[in-house]
Amino acid sequence: MEVFEGASTVRLRSIHNTYLVAEEYSQGVRLDRDGSCDGARWTVEIFTYLGDQHRLRLKSFYGRYLAAHRTETAFLRLTGNKVFQEEPLCFGPRVNWMPLRDGRRVRLKCVFDKFLRANAGPPPWGNSVTVDTPSYPYTRYWILWDVEILETSAPPPVSPVHICGGASCSSSPLTTDAAAAISIPIQYKVADDAGNVDENNAWRTLTFAAGGSIATLRRRLQEETGLVNIYVCGRSPMDGSLVPLNLPPPPDRPHSQVVVVKANSTAVRNLMNRKEQR
Repeated sequence: MEVFEGASTVRLRSIHNTYLVAEEYSQGVRLDRDGSCDGARWTVEIFTYLGDQHRLRLKSFYGRYLAAHRTETAFLRLTGNKVFQEEPLCFGPRVNWMPLRDGRRVRLKCVFDKFLRANAGPPPWGNSVTVDTPSYPYTRYWILWDVEILETSAPPPVSPVHICGGASCSSSPLTTDAAAAISIPIQYKVADDAGNVDENNAWRTLTFAAGGSIATLRRRLQEETGLVNIYVCGRSPMDGSLVPLNLPPPPDRPHSQVVVVKANSTAVRNLMNRKEQR
């Protein structure tokens, strides 16, 4: 993970000197020798996963996430699984990647333990990207990537706050500790077994520290509801279906609402089945 630490935008260059490029008008991903195009730029998102583990997401210039699909590729004699761009609305674990250092390069392992691979040869093989486990000696290097850092992430500027007392008012910089203490209201309801919520019941509210993780929000909701195994979900703006949240609601959203769903419910089983089918 240290290769990506401090980076906000990167390019990924394969062992064939081709770059990982996102298609603008589709969810496709390809290889291209032109690393100067917008599609070659990927935003780095590092997050905590399952306690103290860290994972990586790569967001394309077009706002979609690099994802590994369980569907096998259809190219002649091309093994592996498809790689595509997942829309941010309902992404799941398949957008999570584990970087593994290999000398000065990295391997990117997907959620089902295969590696991002740059293929070589005549088209369409030569410009394709898959996830696979190398089965031939000459393909073992195809899963190695050079990380070219284009932009680094700087700590956000400290914003001043006004501290007023009596008739006088002065400005004082907001310290890091004070910034961490800023809380945002989050409304929640507990869903039934089918994932429905009672519209007649009022939304409950808890306060949540801005910048906290989804794991922290889950723990807060466990404390508030008394439930142990839960999923924290939002609603799709397209059809109102439940969507598991991988990130907490942004602090600039005035009225954030989440739905608490029991992990052993029919609704969660249906969610998992839909993910497996995609």
